[in-house]
Amino acid sequence: MIIVRCWLEHLFNCAFECAYFDKGVFNPEMINILFDNNKTIPLKFNIEEACFWANDDTFHLEFYFEHLSISKSFSINLDSVDITEEDLEILFFMSVNEGDKFPQIYFCNSKLTWVYDFILDVSI
Repeated sequence: MIIVRCWLEHLFNCAFECAYFDKGVFNPEMINILFDNNKTIPLKFNIEEACFWANDDTFHLEFYFEHLSISKSFSINLDSVDITEEDLEILFFMSVNEGDKFPQIYFCNSKLTWVYDFILDVSI
């Protein structure tokens, strides 16, 4: 566990031009356990552009909103997720309430047109 903490600490102190999250994410609870909620170390990955291809196994938005510091854009592809209206409400309201952490957020979902209708209904 000490080795994992050491490497995560190094990664938190780096800056990345682009990051792609596809098959997995870091467990936010494990990060908090490893760092004992230490407030002196920023527990965020510094990324210019991040792309997230969600699937039903990795649809954990808390990680992205809590542990990414994105300076340019954040793209979320939802094509592989069986997204419910409840999931969409959580995603939308997290984007609205936490969205100031990301200069630009892009949502991609070509299969579910009701997603776009929902966003328009809520934002109007």
